[in-house]
Amino acid sequence: MTTDEKLQELLDTTMANARKQANEIIKGYNASADRILEDYRQSKREYIESRISAECSALKTAENKEVSATQIVIRKELSYKQEELKGKLFSEIVVLLDNYKKTEEYEKLLVSQIREEKNFAGENPLTVYIDPADAEKKDRLEKETGCVLTVSAYSFIGGTRAVTNDNKILIDNSFQTALEEERDKFILQGGRTNE
Repeated sequence: MTTDEKLQELLDTTMANARKQANEIIKGYNASADRILEDYRQSKREYIESRISAECSALKTAENKEVSATQIVIRKELSYKQEELKGKLFSEIVVLLDNYKKTEEYEKLLVSQIREEKNFAGENPLTVYIDPADAEKKDRLEKETGCVLTVSAYSFIGGTRAVTNDNKILIDNSFQTALEEERDKFILQGGRTNE
């Protein structure tokens, strides 16, 4: 082999080794670049997913706040309307009571209340009050019950009130107290009745 041939073979071998090393370096670089690219894509996916999750959570929170605020407004309006209707209902009841107070049944009710109050007091002294609007019934009621009655200084819509003088026990059979108690425990039910 000549020197030129030896040099050529050395050159070819060296070039083959250099190409092989260059190809390995390029493969390593490409593999590293692919890993970096995949890591970048993965981090971007995770970032996007966390942003979407955060935005969904923020939207849900905002929606819940809006729904809650709307519910508060609706509850206030409903409560106001219920109180308005309750007021109208109890105003109508007062009118019905005024009409009832003009009947014989009302006078019978007063007699019954006075007798029950007398029975409750027994031998204890008792002061029985009637409403000022019933003052004209005082004499008839006293004759029928055998009890001395006192016309109250203030109106309690109707019925009677009595106080035992010894024990200071109040017996309240007034329409006003009965109405107040009913108004306090009255709940206006809404919705359809046939459901």
